[in-house]
Amino acid sequence: MRAWIPLGAGLLLAGCGPPAPPSDEVVAPLPRATVVLEPSTLLLGQVARLEVAVVTPPDHQVAPLVPPRAVPGIWVLDWEAPVLERRPERWLHRAGIRIRTQELGEFQWPALRIQVEGPEEVHTTLVTEPVALRVVTSQAESPPRQTPYPLRELPAPAGWRPLAGAAAGGALLALAAVAAVARWRRSGLVHTARHEASTQAADPVSAWREACADLDAACQRGAREPAQAAADTAVVLRRYVVCRFGLELGAHTTEELAAARTPRVLATRWQGLVEVLRELDRARFRAPEAVETDPRAERRARQAIDAAARFARETRPQEVHP
Repeated sequence: MRAWIPLGAGLLLAGCGPPAPPSDEVVAPLPRATVVLEPSTLLLGQVARLEVAVVTPPDHQVAPLVPPRAVPGIWVLDWEAPVLERRPERWLHRAGIRIRTQELGEFQWPALRIQVEGPEEVHTTLVTEPVALRVVTSQAESPPRQTPYPLRELPAPAGWRPLAGAAAGGALLALAAVAAVARWRRSGLVHTARHEASTQAADPVSAWREACADLDAACQRGAREPAQAAADTAVVLRRYVVCRFGLELGAHTTEELAAARTPRVLATRWQGLVEVLRELDRARFRAPEAVETDPRAERRARQAIDAAARFARETRPQEVHP
């Protein structure tokens, strides 16, 4: 019995010793994704940006985004490749999707399926929550006009009748001219004063060289990832046309460009440019695996990428010698 007393005292002293130092090990979070739209109330025809954020443990990769091809009340303009922010405890992948509203009412951005690849080729599929949005008009609401008594025309003096008729005819002509200008602005590509100032300050030679370099890189990437290469090519081609020719393409869909009036600076190349953008849209608005497993779709995507590079080379500025 006495032999157990020293052993018990030793165990007690060991248990009452100084606490162990806290561990520096950081617990990695589980992969999760979310889509944010701020503000959620948009005007009709407004261009907005959806923020997509994916949080993963370190050493995880996120596949390129595949937005839905058709969303009620919304046009999908383009999207960005994920940007990675590395932190010791987690990695944050950010991307953006540009949309444009086309109808009034309550709509919902559908859930996105995002593929995450971890170490040892462990694949995880994340599903985001749908995002509700509301599209309203920019015109102020007002009650309908009510007149308690019918309107009556005042009698005009006899000497003023010819002058009143001429004034009425001039007013009608002015209204017709205003309507014609408004119709022309809706059907054509409008050069805003702000954009003209920026394009006049831009260097067309630098814009052409940058576009050629980016398009050559997209052509090389098209052999491995045709869908993502088509998406990059569409963004580069639109940016090149804006900087090189001063045409506002950023907020217009391809179908809107096809219905617009042909600009004089691209009178002979406009239809070809629209067809190239259409082929790029067919490739980039499909899932990457659907393009890579379809030989015909993959071939058409590569041909569209090559056509975009050829368009840039054929529109070389005069300051650049062949």
